[in-house]
Amino acid sequence: MLSNTKPASFSNHGLILGVPATNIITTSPSDQWFDNYAGTDRSIKAPGVSLSDHIIDKNLRIGGLLTPTQIINRQGTQAALQNFVGDALTEYNEIIVCGIPNMVMPFGGRTGPLQLLGTFIQTRMNGTLPGFYEGSQGNFKLVETAAMACARRHSVPLLYLPNPALG
Repeated sequence: MLSNTKPASFSNHGLILGVPATNIITTSPSDQWFDNYAGTDRSIKAPGVSLSDHIIDKNLRIGGLLTPTQIINRQGTQAALQNFVGDALTEYNEIIVCGIPNMVMPFGGRTGPLQLLGTFIQTRMNGTLPGFYEGSQGNFKLVETAAMACARRHSVPLLYLPNPALG
């Protein structure tokens, strides 16, 4: 989740999704180190643990689902330690959702469909793109071209969001 006061993200580009509340699995003001492969033989962070048990464990250790305001207010601060379950505090938050509709969730309810609302690319404060996006995807022109193609194909907006960390 991005905000105008806390624009840090794992990646400097991505999708803007409409997510039904029943699809939200866990929320955290920092990276959770969630094991996407829990319950399978590919699990590294939670070997021998079912996906449902991993979800329940994360929620218990985090203290339940946080509101958007709680996530943003705690993100990048010592207050993030109240809900910390990762290996290192990060400047970005993490929200884990289920993308498959009509799944029964461990805490009750069924998931709904996700809705693509837009795509985004983070820019420098002057609106220019950095030459390279650190920690992810490389050349800014390739990133921009892919984001534009996604937005065009799905008839959604491409937002250019300024991020002070990019200069």
